[in-house]
Amino acid sequence: MTKKYWNDWKKRIGETTNIYIFWWSLDGRKRKANCGLLDPEDRIVKSTFYEKSVDLTIEHKTYVWSISGSHLHSENKYITLEREKIACIKFKK
Repeated sequence: MTKKYWNDWKKRIGETTNIYIFWWSLDGRKRKANCGLLDPEDRIVKSTFYEKSVDLTIEHKTYVWSISGSHLHSENKYITLEREKIACIKFKK
């Protein structure tokens, strides 16, 4: 991720819908991942940007099914991402 895009993302963190990272293929080439790190129900609760990394607190929601019914379970995930390993960010349209 370029520094300009990094700075733009800081201003639009609340509009983030998904984050795609790079991975290395078997032939040694850098490629963008096909699926993002966030699920459709996830949202970024907190972000702390540093010069070359970001700490994210993500509210992750899952539906829990049981015999008596279902309910929505919410938990926080904590991840740290390096700027160079982020391929792209998708924003709300």
